[in-house]
Amino acid sequence: MGAGSWGTALAIAFDYAGVPVVLWAHTPALAAKLLLHRENVDYLPGARLPDSVIITEDIAEAARGAGAVFSMGPTQFARDVITRFKPHLLKGAIVVNAAKGIERTSHQTMTELAEEVLPDRFHKRLGVLSGPNFAEEVAQGLPAAAVIASRSKAAARWIQQKLSSDRLRLYTSNDPIGADIGGSMKNIYAIAAGAIDALGLGDNARAALITRALVEIARLGKAVGGKGKTFKGLSGLGDLLLSCSSHKSRNYNVGYRLGRGEGLRDILADMVHVAEGVPTTVAATALAERHKIELPITAEVFRMLYGEKSPADCVRELMTRELKPE
Repeated sequence: MGAGSWGTALAIAFDYAGVPVVLWAHTPALAAKLLLHRENVDYLPGARLPDSVIITEDIAEAARGAGAVFSMGPTQFARDVITRFKPHLLKGAIVVNAAKGIERTSHQTMTELAEEVLPDRFHKRLGVLSGPNFAEEVAQGLPAAAVIASRSKAAARWIQQKLSSDRLRLYTSNDPIGADIGGSMKNIYAIAAGAIDALGLGDNARAALITRALVEIARLGKAVGGKGKTFKGLSGLGDLLLSCSSHKSRNYNVGYRLGRGEGLRDILADMVHVAEGVPTTVAATALAERHKIELPITAEVFRMLYGEKSPADCVRELMTRELKPE
């Protein structure tokens, strides 16, 4: 469900693993362009879609006979897309979230959102696919690893066996909420990392950010029901390291441009892709208030995004907070 950069990359990777793949495009125009070029010229130029990948804008056709359905699009549209797919899903289908964000209005993770939208029979087998993966590298067939998390060991194992290859290695986990939180929260800290680099604050500052960001991820993750060990793995530390260290991260680039003095509105208007960290910062801030926990980096990213403080002032605020034990 979703033919953006990540959906396109995974369609290529899953086809390589030898399973039948249907790629659903949200508009007839996008589906027609994908069929014409066998390439996603808008969202992932240069990556060819194999002829064996079926492309359609028809939801019923996309879901027909599918043992697993992956939700790939922007988080803020996930509720609508899953709702539209619901009548067409096989009774035993595994629904997997591969988007990385928290819904801004409900403050729900994608697993929680899917549980609300879908009938009870789907709940135990819901999954999350997450890890340190850039779409362009996965599409190129470069080595990558990710985690498939589900409360159903059998569902996670089935996805692992079907979709792993010598290009994409999948590990299993029984903590979908933790995987959701790790994959979502890292986008916030990627924004902060970009700002740090734009300000020229050095490698020490970025290392300190990443280390303390992991503490915040685990703090919020455990508050909403995640397991501590999850945040030390691919969907936590792994994804955090990648997103905070590269211009390939759209969230990092948002932070970098903020650090160079651009305004958020102008940055977002100029982007083709969605920077999930922007709405996720709002949702995570609300969750921290609900659970009465401190997320100081998240709070400063919020203030930076919405013009309350300059990036430099946010750094200064973090560096001069009350001194505490680690």
